[in-house]
Amino acid sequence: MISVRLATHSDVGQLLRLRDVGIGELLTRKGGPRWQAVEGAWLTRLTHDNLAEMIAGRSDDPHLVLLGCIGDVPVAAAAVTSTGDRTVLSALYTSPRARGVGVGHAVISHVAVLAEDAGHSTLDSVALPGDRETKNFFEAHGMVSRLLTVSRRLG
Repeated sequence: MISVRLATHSDVGQLLRLRDVGIGELLTRKGGPRWQAVEGAWLTRLTHDNLAEMIAGRSDDPHLVLLGCIGDVPVAAAAVTSTGDRTVLSALYTSPRARGVGVGHAVISHVAVLAEDAGHSTLDSVALPGDRETKNFFEAHGMVSRLLTVSRRLG
């Protein structure tokens, strides 16, 4: 059975493992190292203690942390934040062995309900350039590209 739930203190170790595997995969993709160093730097800085504080709501970090599970086993993690009238899915990672079975669908559907319940008009996320799998996933959930950010390293 697939479910989505808020992360708890007991999930911190699994969340950090999912984060590490996700970042490792991200770094092999076009644009991944740059995204990780800039927009995703907060993920790398997470420690056991500050992630536990974030989950407990005792942190200045505004992210809500969700887990996608098969049975009782967390196989996906998502970080969600809000700004203005939009919800931002700032990180979503599903373990490769759990892809294609509906876990990611359950997570993004849950996030969309949270966004609508909060009165937000938009759900945003990002996909790396050339990452057709992620782009297709988001498009299957009614999300479309609205902005392409281009970048050039200097110096």
